[in-house]
Amino acid sequence: MQKWPQIFIYSLITFSLWNPPILFSAPTPLPTQQTHTKCVQIFYDKVPGKSPTYYGGRAHATLLQNLLGHFPSIQQYVIPIESYQPGQLDKCDASIYISSFYGNSIPQDFLNDFVNTKKNVAWLGYNISKLSSEQLSTLWGISYVGSALQDLEQLDADENPGFYKFYEYKGEVFEKYGQYSAKDSKHFLASFDIALVNVTEPQNVISWAQHSTQKDKRTPYILRNQNHWFIADNPFVLMGVDDRYLIFADILFDILNEPPHRPHQKLAIVRLEDVNIGTTKIEQIHVLSDLFAKLQIPFTVSLIPKFFDPFLTVVKKPELQTQSILDSADFVKALHYAKDKGASFIMHGITHQYGVTKNPFNGVSGSDFEFWNKVNDTPIQEDNASYVLYRLGEGVAIMEQAGLPPVAWMTPHYQASPLDSVIFGDVFTWNIGRMSYWPHKILGAQPFPESLTFDQAGTKANNQRLPYFSILVVEYPKNTPATPQLFPYEIYGDSFGQRIIPENIGNVQTYLSEQVVALRTIDDMIKTIKRNRVLRDVWAGFFIHPFLLNTAQNWGIAEQAGDTSAIERLLQETKNAGYEFIDLADWIKQNKQPKTLPVIEIDPPSYQ
Repeated sequence: MQKWPQIFIYSLITFSLWNPPILFSAPTPLPTQQTHTKCVQIFYDKVPGKSPTYYGGRAHATLLQNLLGHFPSIQQYVIPIESYQPGQLDKCDASIYISSFYGNSIPQDFLNDFVNTKKNVAWLGYNISKLSSEQLSTLWGISYVGSALQDLEQLDADENPGFYKFYEYKGEVFEKYGQYSAKDSKHFLASFDIALVNVTEPQNVISWAQHSTQKDKRTPYILRNQNHWFIADNPFVLMGVDDRYLIFADILFDILNEPPHRPHQKLAIVRLEDVNIGTTKIEQIHVLSDLFAKLQIPFTVSLIPKFFDPFLTVVKKPELQTQSILDSADFVKALHYAKDKGASFIMHGITHQYGVTKNPFNGVSGSDFEFWNKVNDTPIQEDNASYVLYRLGEGVAIMEQAGLPPVAWMTPHYQASPLDSVIFGDVFTWNIGRMSYWPHKILGAQPFPESLTFDQAGTKANNQRLPYFSILVVEYPKNTPATPQLFPYEIYGDSFGQRIIPENIGNVQTYLSEQVVALRTIDDMIKTIKRNRVLRDVWAGFFIHPFLLNTAQNWGIAEQAGDTSAIERLLQETKNAGYEFIDLADWIKQNKQPKTLPVIEIDPPSYQ
């Protein structure tokens, strides 16, 4: 029932992501100076000839594509740095280079143009030393020193190595993740690699990095001089809820020269998580619904319409092994009680588990993955458009019969195959949560009418959807782990075409388990919510498990069973911090802007 921990862990070299929504089979043109649509170029390290194939650069580029989905009218070009052509930086309003492969060969034409262009340009990560000392001094008033390493001599209070952990920005301090691996106690998980520079013009520093154990050590993290930015590491490595990645997401507004969508408004969304007939008590639904009504906060319910416990792990009676919400009039009545108190309903999978198997935990609804084989880290055996649409139709039908049609979708445990994610992005207007990405090519995509989405047409259109996916194929590198990503703001189209409402604050984690590697308290969440106020267009998206109404003995946070005081404090502090909780159903009706423009990719990698 727990979601992924608050830290997204993946290897700089091996993790991978998805490609753009549409990939042209014919040669695609570079942007021209006659282009009237505002555009941005994403350059990444392809490293041709490397064996095995290096997908890390394309993976990072996909993460950037997804963030750029907050600016849907800007045309994105995705290009290997090795394919750079002279003068290309002047063809778009902005260009961003993610240097993820240390020592990669960078075209001299790019280096020259980067220094001389009048367009907005940003350099992220490695290889800044490819620029001459004179150029670095001219651009930002810096000289290159080297790369930071973890300090194994001076440890912090938790006996972790020292590194540049803290990042100052707009009066707040963001933090990199740093913990020893639960699977390998000798492996310290931290993105400690950062370019060290001396600065003679500190007015160019937007953000400083502070060392965790040597308090007198700090180094520039982000520098800006007019139209040139330098970010001293790759912000997409080891992202988390409190991470410096959020600083980069914020300065995108400046790099793109884009105003915030809501300069005077910060939004919040809260949901009751994993609500199902097998493990959620009717009393919990009533108590929490009353709390939201008391505070005048609209809320959402992530509903699992069908419960299955194949090994009788939670329920002990065989007749309760499989249950739909329709099997209990009282349970449906409780859900309508929540609706009357201001709830909108999200379909959170159909069973939120996969078949008669442990995938990978215990097989119980809410615990396991549904659209991804987590044991083998592959798509499920039945993975195809027909199967996915049938499952979705089954879940929507149950919710419709209960009088609670879903207004949005949320992928169980935030992971499904690339094919499934493309389908989810078409058949639901909005998705909720965090997402998982691989590099990929989408082939055979056909424009899907929003009038046929489940949230607009329901099951009445079941027979009309499959033809749109009849030739859909999504290629991606096998045996490559997915990369999870959170978002500080809404996304109008990620690389799969999904509109995404963010979940960026997480949830209370009262115990460690196979799924949870870090504890998280109400105070931790409040701290994150308050810190994030300095970010533009930011949301506070979080969720509450109904079992938190239990005492600590049963995974809860209540002083006594049913006590809501801690949850009430979280909700009230969010309001006090200036966030406005949305009514999801109303918000979706008012936010159906066009999706992000299809990305144009030059010289894409092969995934065969």
